[in-house]
Amino acid sequence: MEWRGWAEAARIQAGFGIRMNTDYYQYGPMFYSGPGQWFYGHFTGSGLPMRFANEDGRILNIYQQVTQFGDEQFLTLPWEKREILGPAQGVDLTTKFIQSSLDGNFAAVTINYHSDPFDLEDSWRQPATQLLTGTLDAAQKRGVPIWNTQRWLEFTSMRQKTRFESLQWQEKKLSFDLAAEKTSRDGLSVLLPEQNNQSTLRLVRVDGQPAAFTPWKVGGVSFGLVRLEAGGHHLEAEYI
Repeated sequence: MEWRGWAEAARIQAGFGIRMNTDYYQYGPMFYSGPGQWFYGHFTGSGLPMRFANEDGRILNIYQQVTQFGDEQFLTLPWEKREILGPAQGVDLTTKFIQSSLDGNFAAVTINYHSDPFDLEDSWRQPATQLLTGTLDAAQKRGVPIWNTQRWLEFTSMRQKTRFESLQWQEKKLSFDLAAEKTSRDGLSVLLPEQNNQSTLRLVRVDGQPAAFTPWKVGGVSFGLVRLEAGGHHLEAEYI
């Protein structure tokens, strides 16, 4: 929220070992479009983490994860006097963003919640509780994991470093190695093409053992989604 230069703030943070920044969020006059109206969206162009770049185009070792929502838009807070949307509309909006990600607009939905209202009387605490629990319940009901920034960084770093190696296609069999460091408690998912010419995905093996795959569509293209434990694996896919 406090910023200097083009990327100087990011360089300073990276110098102190901070590797993910969530400062950019929708608050203030730039996102206010009139009484009871706010702009919403992924204002960095994506709801997924992207690394900062220096003025000369050099990539910095720190990610930016946009924060799509701030609770100031929905709650009356002791230090703010502005028109708000209310917690019910807040839950409706955060739920729509969560569902949109599941429907193909893939994103990490990030929300800034102040802890202050929970230490105040009911008139402050109850709306804050409604907004927080409503949003978390919406995610949980849809099977969406609720992570803190450190866990998201660990997964993002592991995913970024993952490589597909030793790819081979022979007699309707695809095989490859997934080179991945085990630097996160969470595993990865791999998408295998459901169709190859006239052949259809029939069987998947992970490290020599049969593995389940789930039908999954991305941009109208059908895949088989295979969930993996963290770390490297050898995969084989057979088509008929």
